[in-house]
This record gives sequence, structure tokens and C-alpha cells, in this order.
Amino acid sequence: MTNPADTSLTPDAGTIIRSMLDAGPVTDTTPAIVSDAAAIRNRLKTDIAAVEAKREYTFEAKSRMVNDLRAKAQQQLDGLRETRDSDTDKRRTQLRAKLLNRNPYFDPANSHTQTLLWRDADERVGRINDETEAETMMRQALRNHDTPLTKTLLRAAYDQRWASVVNAYTEANPRDYEPAEELWDLSTPKDQSIKALMADAMQFTL
Repeated sequence: MTNPADTSLTPDAGTIIRSMLDAGPVTDTTPAIVSDAAAIRNRLKTDIAAVEAKREYTFEAKSRMVNDLRAKAQQQLDGLRETRDSDTDKRRTQLRAKLLNRNPYFDPANSHTQTLLWRDADERVGRINDETEAETMMRQALRNHDTPLTKTLLRAAYDQRWASVVNAYTEANPRDYEPAEELWDLSTPKDQSIKALMADAMQFTL
């Protein structure tokens, strides 16, 4: 998975990330969107029934009006789907910035040394062969308070889907349990089966 958060080591980037976090959490709008979609369908049924009840309209006129109502309702549903997807992307980006971003740990006064530490962490994590090795390294990094290695491992854990590594991190950082779990859920590849895709499409299709 591509990391949407800025991973550069410049202080300016860190300022951007901190301002993002200070803005507060992105509200989960999914329940409201599902409710709005249902309301759009119900309103469409009511409007179509009202048109069909009009005796003064010809069949052709009613057909045009119903088609216009359906087109408008579908446009509204398409807008809801875009809002849901956008909100999900924003929340995922915010959580990755909170849990995985390097910039809050970057000290401009000691930039050369820290750059080397982060580079070494990248190289060590890049040589990991499997999840078990990654979990062992994470527990060692936590015991040694090695922030560069801890954050680099955590980033890899989400990208590689290493659940035990994320669990090791949250055991040592219980305050991060909820955002870590939420990010795991948001980072889980969607079910691409025909049944799942059809079920998702049906939420936003007339």
C-alpha cells in the first residue's frame, strides 16, 4: 500500500503534518451516508407515485418526468459514494500521519545523525524475511526505545499486513490501540468478490 502521508525529513513537512493533526479527527460519515441513500430512494418512490397519480399528464410526459427524477436521484447517490470514498481516504491519511509519520521525531539541530538513524532503520527493515522476524525486531526496538526502527517497522507492518507486529506495538503503546486498529481496518484490502462488489454498488444504484 502506498503511504499517503509525507515521509520526508524536512521540518516544514513536519509542520504540515502537525497542523493536520491539530484539526481534529475526521468524522465517520458512513452511517449518515447510508441513511441519506435510503432517504433518496424513498423520496424518489414518493415523487414517482405523485407523477403517476397526475391524470392530466400524458404517458409520454410522465415517462420524461420519471426519467428526470431517476437521473437526479442517481446523481445524488453518486455524490454520496464520492463523499464516502473521500472521507475514508482522509481518515486513512490522518491515521497514518498520526501513527507512522517521522517528522514529529525529527530534530533539525541534529539532522545529520537522525537522517543516518532513519536510513539505517529503513535498511534493517528492508532485509526482514518474514513476520516473525519483524515481530522480534519490533519488541527489541520497543525495549531499546528506538523510535526510528519502531516507526519504520510499524509502517512496514501495515504495508505487509503483519498483524503481530502491530499488536506488539500497541501492547507497548496502549494509547494508540484504537487508532492503530482503525487504520488496520481502513488499510485492509476490500473484498473484490463479485458478491461484495455488487453489494457495495447496490448501496448507490437505483
